[in-house]
Amino acid sequence: MCGETLKAGARVCRFCKAQLGGAPPPPGGAPQYGYAYNPPPPKKSNCLLWVILGIVGLVLVVCVGGPILFFVVAKDQTSKSLCKVHFEQNLSPHVARLPRGKDLDKSDRERVAKLDRLRGLAFWREILKGSDQEQGYFCLGGALQGQQRGLLGPKKPFSQYKDADPIGCCPKGGHKDGTWIMKKNGKVEWASTDSDAYRTAYEQLSDEDKEIEIRPSDDKIPDRKTPERPGDNPFD
Repeated sequence: MCGETLKAGARVCRFCKAQLGGAPPPPGGAPQYGYAYNPPPPKKSNCLLWVILGIVGLVLVVCVGGPILFFVVAKDQTSKSLCKVHFEQNLSPHVARLPRGKDLDKSDRERVAKLDRLRGLAFWREILKGSDQEQGYFCLGGALQGQQRGLLGPKKPFSQYKDADPIGCCPKGGHKDGTWIMKKNGKVEWASTDSDAYRTAYEQLSDEDKEIEIRPSDDKIPDRKTPERPGDNPFD
């Protein structure tokens, strides 16, 4: 019944266990004795499902994993570019308008006197106060690394810096291979970690955040006229 070859005189098929009596098979080939052979249904192909899953996975990798991978690989370059734009477009215009030189009017002298009392981050808070960039005194490079760190500011009075001296830069470690430097004249430049400008910036700048009380020294107090004789002073 199963089509296998048996020994002559066999009464039971050793394959399908059908009883062999020598009778011809019934019409249709169905077995008269023994077990009926029911082959399992053919399996459905999952090829289309795997194709769909593959396409969905590829889209997720490109749309989600791509930007993440780019951010991880190009994070340093991205932070460097963001800080460059921040220094040039947001900070430089404010710094360029700061009063400099000796021929200053009363309001300029008061402004310089105020800046001379500020150190580190407090200097940048004063520079950006009241502007649309009032919160822009943080390093964007550090922000991309999950650290909210402020810009470095003057370590000594603002009036003592020359136009080509740095008055601000990114904190150490904000960028992998250097820092952006803001000069007193408003110019912005990049200083690599192995440059003299990099070392000078961190020698002249500070991360302090305070206002220092500056009292006039004795040589700046106007001299009072002292009468030479008691009779010269009408109040004696």
